[in-house]
Order: sequence, then structure tokens, then C-alpha cells
Amino acid sequence: MNIGLIYIIILCIWNSILFFDNSTGINVLLFTIPLLIYLFYIFKINKLIYNKWGLLFFIPIIILSIHYLIFNNVFDELNIIAIPCLYGLMYIFTIRPTDNLIVIIDNMVKVFLMPLECCENIANYVIKHISNLFHVTDNSKRVIKSLIIVLPIVFVVLALLSSADLVFGKLFSWLFNIIDDISVPEITGRFINMFFLFFYMSITVYYLVNKFRDTSKVTYKDINIDEFTIKLLFTILNIIYIVFDIIQIRSLLLHRVSGGIVYSEYARQGFFQLMFITFINLTIILLSKKSKKNKYNTSMSLFMIVLTLVIIFSSIYRMYMYESAYGYTVLRLGVYTILFSEIILLIPTIIYILKDKFNVLKYYMIICITNLIPVDYVIARINVDRYYNKNKIDLPYLENYKYENVSILKELYKKTDDKVIRMELEDYFKILDENREKNIFEYNVFKNDSYKRLK
Repeated sequence: MNIGLIYIIILCIWNSILFFDNSTGINVLLFTIPLLIYLFYIFKINKLIYNKWGLLFFIPIIILSIHYLIFNNVFDELNIIAIPCLYGLMYIFTIRPTDNLIVIIDNMVKVFLMPLECCENIANYVIKHISNLFHVTDNSKRVIKSLIIVLPIVFVVLALLSSADLVFGKLFSWLFNIIDDISVPEITGRFINMFFLFFYMSITVYYLVNKFRDTSKVTYKDINIDEFTIKLLFTILNIIYIVFDIIQIRSLLLHRVSGGIVYSEYARQGFFQLMFITFINLTIILLSKKSKKNKYNTSMSLFMIVLTLVIIFSSIYRMYMYESAYGYTVLRLGVYTILFSEIILLIPTIIYILKDKFNVLKYYMIICITNLIPVDYVIARINVDRYYNKNKIDLPYLENYKYENVSILKELYKKTDDKVIRMELEDYFKILDENREKNIFEYNVFKNDSYKRLK
């Protein structure tokens, strides 16, 4: 295998050892030095050093890395921005030296963003070297490439579903207990960290070597996903979702929770993970159209929509159980809004699956833009209604110095017999009245209505 590729793999493992779940310190310097040695090797072997003075940027990069070893102050955060910028300037002044500020800024954007177009090149490059090493056939190359794409996605989905549902998590506990001393989040985090760092370092080096020194070579291509990869991904994920949905129906709707799990604890968790799963599924369905269209992928896409709908309803029910016990907040209402939006998003997604030409992103944008609600008004309305029914209310949370909920709070003031609530609301109304707008440029519909009510 190419020595440069092996070096990047070693750097990614070294990065995971140094930084994962650790604060910054000497680890920054310990990673910087081997990285700079590797970059110098790449520059030299590919004859990219058109200006030796550009290599002087090594010095400030090392100095700022030493800063993490000696000091601990506000510059730690600033250096997170400064060090990557110095790397960018090093690439520019070493490979394509220029004194034009506009060109420098343009090249800086290119060295950070343009490498993303080389992802397919790197995937093919890695597979080629692995196949040459093990004498892999063309068909096996295709399978390996598919597994490289599919397995990380499946692993992330399993981790999310396992953390969202205790019963489902028990089914796959054997998978996550293979390494007893390492937790699931740590395994996932380290893998994702190394995976993305490997690809970003690889595509950056590929771009610098093959395209940056001659920008006329930079072209854009549509993503073309292998048909076998999509079929494999759909098949595995849909099987997982079938098992998960059966558990949801049995556990949530039929209240059949086994294994000593308390139902109230079981139901009031997992909605965030399930919400994220829906976005993963929509992304996979959208990308599947980049593959060759066939009946299997179409059927699997529609089947995934049905399974995703069950997942969304499961998440909604879990959130309902949670807010029934603890009341509404902005975050909980936001989850509801996103979940119901996801249901609406499934409609244009189905049309996108069935029609050859359909601009689904346009409809996604329209749905997201029109999904505007008076958040504070709705939260106040629901929490005040909850007070009428259960005599429970978190008044300090509603007193957020926003004006959407004034009409609801005034209603509460008139109807409640609780003197403490009335006194607290009186003080709050006085503060709001004192903060009325000073000129016409501060005019707001809810504020203006609130001032009239406060009189």
C-alpha cells in the first residue's frame, strides 16, 4: 500500500489517542510535529515546493502548538482558528506563491472547501491499493467499497436506536459489549473521528498534489452511487427498522415491557435519537436516486418511508409522555415542530421516489420556511391549561420578557386565586410596561398588543 496512505492512517490513530475525550495540552504539539513532517514529505516527493519561504509557516504553527503546552488562557480558543489558517497560508505560499490579497483569500477558500470534491477519488484510491495488496477481484472491490460506505451508517443507526430504546438496545448489547472496557459512545466517537479525519486529510493531500497547483483541473461531477451499495444499505436498514418498529408497537402501544424495565422510564426517552434517524433515512432516500433506478430500490424506499413513519409516531408518543409529566418548554415544543414537519416532508419525498423529475428540495424549503409558529404563546397556552387541570406551573420559565405570552399570563392573573402567583405576575407586568419601545423603529405587533393589555 502507498506509504503516504499508511502514514495518514497512523496519524488518524495517533490523533484519536491524543485528543479523544482529552483537553488540549502537549497533545497539540505531539500531533503537529509528525503532521508537518508528513506534509514536508508530500511536498518534496511531489515537487510542490515552488517557494521555500512558504515553509517558514512551520515556525508559527509550532509556536502556537507549544502555547497549548505552556499556557491556558483565552488564546486557546483563538488558536483553533489561527492554526488552520496558518496551514492554509503555508499551502498557498509554498505551492502557488502570490502577493495578491484577493488571490490569497480565494486560494484560502479553495484549500479548505475544494478538497471535498475529491471524496470519490480517495475511495477508489483506497480500494485500488487494498485490492492490489490482497489481489482482490473487480467484484470484490465493489463489495468492499459498498461495505466501507454501508457499515459505518449501519453502526451509527444501531447506536442511535439502542440508546433510544432500552428493549431494542438489549437485542444488540452483544455487539456493543465486544470490547467491555470501551463504551458505545466512545467506540462510535473514535471511529467517526478517525474516519472523517482520514478522509479529510486524504482529500486535502490529493487536492494539493493533483489540482491546487493547476486550478484549471478543478471540475465538478455529480455524485454517482453504486447500485449494489444502495441495495445493501436499504436491505440492512429496513430489516433493523422492522425489528425496531415491532418493539415500538409492542412496548409503547401494548405496554408490554420486559426485562425489569419500568414503563415510565422506557417511554420518556429516545425522542431526540429517533428524530435524527428520520433525517438519516431521508438523506439515504434522496441519495438513492443518484444510483441506477430499479424496482427494488423504489420498493425499498417506499417501505423505508412506512417504517420511518412508525419511528416518528414513536418519537411523538415518547415526547407526549415526557411533556405530560414535566410540562412544555421551547426545546420540547421544538421537537414536536420538527417531528410533525418530518411527517409533512415525507409527502414530497414519496413523490420524489415515484417521479423521474421532481425538485424535492424546493418543497422541503417551502415546508421549513412556512413552519413558523408563535412559540412563546403556544408554550404559555399549554402550560396555563396544564395549571388549570393539574394545579402545576413553572411561572419563572414563562416570565421570559417576551411579549407573545402576555395575553395568556393576563388571563391566568384574572382566573387564579393563588395570591403568590398574582403578586409575581403583577411585578412581572410592571417590568414589561417599563420596557416599552422608545421609538417607531422598535415597533412589534405582539409588543404593541401587550402594552394595550397591560394598561
